[in-house]
Amino acid sequence: MNEELKAKLWAYYKSLKADGLKANHYLLAATTPETNPDIWKRFLMEPDVSEYINQETALLQQAEFRSILLNTQRDNSAGRAQLINAMMGVNNKTQKKEGPVIIYSYIPLNAQQQKADNINILDHDPFKQ
Repeated sequence: MNEELKAKLWAYYKSLKADGLKANHYLLAATTPETNPDIWKRFLMEPDVSEYINQETALLQQAEFRSILLNTQRDNSAGRAQLINAMMGVNNKTQKKEGPVIIYSYIPLNAQQQKADNINILDHDPFKQ
């Protein structure tokens, strides 16, 4: 890919801001009449462009995680714990996990959960025999 075309595509791509990160090569080609999907595909596969996309995506993901975490700060439900666990799993894809991990935790029930018919409160450790 020649530098002039790459610079032109790069300027257009950056002007899209976060919307550009969601766009594929077909969509980008549809928004720029003088290009085609193959040109955009080659552009998106350029090492520096690919690295830029990965860094921007990671930053947006981390910001979204913080936003979700802070917006659910007063929620003590099991759903919040599951959400945090799932989000941490997304952020820690590259970590190598070895062996089984058991995490004991206590999550207090909210008023609605305490009155529910299907709640079973244990007074012993179910994993110990």
